[in-house]
Amino acid sequence: MPDITDINGVALSGITDINGVAKANITDINGVDIPGASATLTYIGYEFDEKNPFNSSNPLVVNIHSSAVVGDLGVLMCATDNPFAVNGFADISGWTTEILKAEPSGVSVDTEIYCAYKILTASDISAGSVNVPYDTTLTYIEGGGYMHIFRNFDTSTPIATADNYNSNNQSSITTPAVTGVVGGFAYAFTAFDGGDGDPVTTSTSGWTLESDHDIGTGQYDLTVAVATKNALCTTTSTGTVTFNFSASDQARSVMIFIYPE
Repeated sequence: MPDITDINGVALSGITDINGVAKANITDINGVDIPGASATLTYIGYEFDEKNPFNSSNPLVVNIHSSAVVGDLGVLMCATDNPFAVNGFADISGWTTEILKAEPSGVSVDTEIYCAYKILTASDISAGSVNVPYDTTLTYIEGGGYMHIFRNFDTSTPIATADNYNSNNQSSITTPAVTGVVGGFAYAFTAFDGGDGDPVTTSTSGWTLESDHDIGTGQYDLTVAVATKNALCTTTSTGTVTFNFSASDQARSVMIFIYPE
């Protein structure tokens, strides 16, 4: 029996759901295959590491979640409290760099961010972790990083991001929206210039603070946090999310969108 190519003369490409069930979640109708049907995007979990100091002799070692399997997507999101307009982060072999931003020249932000992703291989799963090096011999830079794991994602275009920063003393930052597709997963990351930013909260409806960490002490300490959208996106926009800090200082934030199959 041939595959279904249309329903009542309407091409499958023009149909988004059948009786309220997303097309991506329907694999057949009465046993007849639907071309292009795919499994639901699934968030598996995350791991975190922090280092004080964070330098060339003491890299981040971010574990790969124990439930990850070959073919899953790993997304690294890291930050340092680096007050210099230089890139201490660098491309990791085998990973695709999405964001690598130091402090903008002439602008005080005092944080550096790095985001990269990879479709995990058997070697990655066997290794169990990823080293994130930092090119400095300074002994006072502190850093932290997350790896989030996803399954049933778009292998050709896995992620999209948007980021911003506050360059003056603020007690909150609003992460910009990303325009993606229905059925994607959205989460947001922030890095705050100082450990006194912790605890972090968000009151944005539909979002939950997943994690926050106060890294180190002294002048170069750092707060990082992640918030996740409570459900897969039902519109093409992720919407914005606001992080609220326990102090006022500079900060960065990143919206990360994962595309479904």
